[in-house]
Amino acid sequence: MTTQSEQTKFVRIEEKIELVELAENPNTPSYILRELSIDNDKDVVYRIAANPNTPKDILIKFNESQDWILKYYIAGNPSTPINILKELSVNNNWEVRAAIAWNPSTPIDLLEILIKDEYYNVRRYATENTIKNLEDLSKSEDENIRMGVALNPNTPLDILIKLSRDKNTWVKQNIINNPNTPTNILIKLSEDSEWEIRSEVARNFNTPIETLIKLSKDKDDYVKKNAIKILEQKDKELNIKIDNNKNTLEDLFKNKNIDPNSKIGLELLKVYNDSQDKIKKELEDLKIQVVDIATNDFLDR
Repeated sequence: MTTQSEQTKFVRIEEKIELVELAENPNTPSYILRELSIDNDKDVVYRIAANPNTPKDILIKFNESQDWILKYYIAGNPSTPINILKELSVNNNWEVRAAIAWNPSTPIDLLEILIKDEYYNVRRYATENTIKNLEDLSKSEDENIRMGVALNPNTPLDILIKLSRDKNTWVKQNIINNPNTPTNILIKLSEDSEWEIRSEVARNFNTPIETLIKLSKDKDDYVKKNAIKILEQKDKELNIKIDNNKNTLEDLFKNKNIDPNSKIGLELLKVYNDSQDKIKKELEDLKIQVVDIATNDFLDR
């Protein structure tokens, strides 16, 4: 039987969870965040400091604190005033400087300073965030700088290609995880001699199905498991596409008052059927491959 004390404790925990969720939600109105900012619970205050909707005067007030964790959240907030970011960029705690390095609102001149920081993580994050001198930075002897360039979404294709041949494993892993890396580079890196590189390709949802099927038969178990997991995710995604296409067509007919038997209605139906057939064919091919993989894996045991 639950005691009154235990019930009270449970209610307080629920209340705290609600406050924390409210404090970290970017859609929470600024006036509510202002009211919550006087809360004595650090978990609530930290999340307010990180919330981009928090009023600037509250962030400035928070910065007066000596709590380095609070400063860390302020440093990573894209709404933090530039003068505060500059002040925190020389903070003794590297985590605070790192937060500024990855903050999308940090100005370029400040990033250029942080790229030369004594701590490697700060240098790497600043390089991931900058849009300047990427070619020169890609030639750096510091692997952390090259890692940052490899993951930077602004890095030009020719530099990505060059870094895909880097000797450093982490640099190549970051190339694989760069959202702009073309599939031909992923295919090439899927044949890398290092299992860590092949495994990273196997974990990437952008890797072509044919390449994932090949990796699902890799000699390394970790590579194999990652490839099969992504193949299963792609299977689910294709099923969702089929359902979404059906819903979209039905909504179109209903909302636009289109007669399914009219000329435009029949044209839309043809486009829909062609799209569905293509997805179903891709799904069927994928299922056959996944079954073959599972069968071969079972027989190899």
